[in-house]
Amino acid sequence: MHQLVEYVIGVLLISQGLQAGEPAVPTLIGAAVLVNAAIAKGPLSAFPKVPRAIHRIVDAVLLAVTVVAACLPASIIDSSTRAILIGVAAVLAFVVWRTDYREKPTRRRRATATPTAPSAPAAPTAGPAGGPTAPPPSAPGPPGAPSGLTGAAAAAAARRIAAIDSEELGRKAGKTAGKLYNAARRRKRS
Repeated sequence: MHQLVEYVIGVLLISQGLQAGEPAVPTLIGAAVLVNAAIAKGPLSAFPKVPRAIHRIVDAVLLAVTVVAACLPASIIDSSTRAILIGVAAVLAFVVWRTDYREKPTRRRRATATPTAPSAPAAPTAGPAGGPTAPPPSAPGPPGAPSGLTGAAAAAAARRIAAIDSEELGRKAGKTAGKLYNAARRRKRS
């Protein structure tokens, strides 16, 4: 979504520059935003070369440049270009603020990742008379955890159950979408 917004902003600024009396400022900023979106690693990247951490810095610099450009004197930019630059700066600020720039694991890494094993229950310890005592009571597990498990083991089991359910839900949604698409194509052909 982030890259799509950047592509739209870049095209908007370039088109505004082509219509403006002084086209240099919006056209250059638009071109910089387009290049930034095209070279950053992401799903819509044309040339994925720049890691997300650097892309974050470039986004902040482009935001600052857009704000400074909106404050330029009237002899350099006209009022409609100024209004567009202010709007673009607001949208860029929101996108930069709400974006998670951490690297996403690839599908292959997610598929080969093994879930963590539940921790083993604590072994009984010797009491004052030398006999075993019961392990300390632990808090009940989170909702959705299998019964009989408590504490960290229950939390780990609940996470595994939630992951399985979300994967299955995603598969079913994908299959349903594919069936709907194929049905629409068959209907269009007939």
